[in-house]
Amino acid sequence: MRESPRGSADPFQERLPRVLTPWSFLKRLRASRFEQRRQELRSYLEAATPVALRVDRLYRDWREAISDPVQDCQKAANVSAVYWWQVSDCLRTFGQLDPPAPARRYHRLFAEALRSASLGSEIAKNGFRSNKFSEVSRGLGHLDRYLELMTEAETELSRLVKRYRLVDEPGAV
Repeated sequence: MRESPRGSADPFQERLPRVLTPWSFLKRLRASRFEQRRQELRSYLEAATPVALRVDRLYRDWREAISDPVQDCQKAANVSAVYWWQVSDCLRTFGQLDPPAPARRYHRLFAEALRSASLGSEIAKNGFRSNKFSEVSRGLGHLDRYLELMTEAETELSRLVKRYRLVDEPGAV
C-alpha cells in the first residue's frame, strides 16, 4: 500500500477532517485580525497621505517666500496669512479622519504638528504686520516645533509601514 500525502497508509484516515487545535484556530484568528488592521490602515493612509504631502509642499513654498530678505513686511504678512489659512484648512480636513487603532499615535503627532504650524504662521503673520520681529521669531519657533513633530510622525509612519507591510517589496510576487 502506498503512503498518502498526510503520511498515513490508511485510506480511511485520509477522509477524516483535520483536527482543529486551539493554536491553529488562534493562528488563523490572529492572521485575520492582522489583515483587517492592515486594510484599515491602507484606507486611512489613502486619505491622510494627500494632506501630508500638501502640507509639506505648502511649508516649503512658504519658507521659500519669506526667506528672501524681507524688504516689505506687508508682503511677508500676506504670504504668512495665506499659509495659515491653507494649513488651517488641512487641519480641518485631517481632523475629520478617524484613525484605526494602530495609527492613533501617528494621527495625534501629525495633528499636533499641524496645530503648531497654524499657530506659528499666525503669530509670524501678526509679527510681520506690526513690525515686531520678536513675534516673528516666536512664530518661527512654533514652526520649528512643527518640523520636530513631523519628523516624529514620519518615524511612526515608517514603523507602521514596516510592521504591517503596507508597501510591497520590489520584485515580490
